[in-house]
Amino acid sequence: MWMNEHEIDNAASRYELHPVLGPATCTLVNLVRWTNANSDGWPYWTKPAKAADKLMQLIGTGIAYQVDPERQDASMEAYRAALTPLKSFRTRMGKTMQELFEIIDREGGKLWLAEQEYEQARKRYEQNAAYTETLRGLVREAGARVAELQQLEIARRVLAEMEATGTDTRLTELATPGTVIWLFPRTGEDGTGSAAGSLGMTGPTDRHLVVVKVPGLVNEPRAWLRLYPSVVHTLAEARRMWLVVDEGGTVVNYSRSWSRERAEELCAVNHPGCVVRLGSDVLPGALDTSQASPVS
Repeated sequence: MWMNEHEIDNAASRYELHPVLGPATCTLVNLVRWTNANSDGWPYWTKPAKAADKLMQLIGTGIAYQVDPERQDASMEAYRAALTPLKSFRTRMGKTMQELFEIIDREGGKLWLAEQEYEQARKRYEQNAAYTETLRGLVREAGARVAELQQLEIARRVLAEMEATGTDTRLTELATPGTVIWLFPRTGEDGTGSAAGSLGMTGPTDRHLVVVKVPGLVNEPRAWLRLYPSVVHTLAEARRMWLVVDEGGTVVNYSRSWSRERAEELCAVNHPGCVVRLGSDVLPGALDTSQASPVS
């Protein structure tokens, strides 16, 4: 079978979106242009056309297109078989000519190529989006860590000044950065309270403050608490205290004097129906390190 240049150009236009016939017609167009540039022309040099005979048979005529526009008969196996004599011809020509025609030996009509490019672009976008989100998280964590360390640095300077002036030792110890503090629930709140880590801010005035970071609270008003040392206790202290607990297990009061008798008095007068329990029976014996870690 032989196709003239007009038929070849029409086939190339007709099948440009076909995954097999698209590259097949492109290869044939490359051969025709190369033949025209290196001879009297496609109609007159028979060797290139003879080498492309099977390729032109595969591509067919407009009748084949009208019968089956999708051309399911055109497979990659059939295309590669049709390329065998053409590759042999190109190899022979390579011994005498420097410029040769390109053979497209792969699946890839324009639509197929566009779909592949889209899929690759989509994957790159998703990968970059995930990477960008990871970087945002790292920036947030690093920024929170910097802020935390800056706070601790300020706290240590303040504590050093306090120690130099002979400030109450307990207040200094309570405010020491990293001290595990137990926060009892506020009035109306449920539960036994929660642990927190001291950031060590206090001062030698009548209104000493301990600033703590409450684990698990992020960007909430209670994430940072400024508490008076008189109502805040270390975990070890809280476990030695007598607590007034209601039937739901919530700490409703406690003896600031660490006296069981005082706790029982508070229970009888202010909290009928509640019981008095030792802090070590209610609070954890050791703090989970993940609880005390700074929250970013």
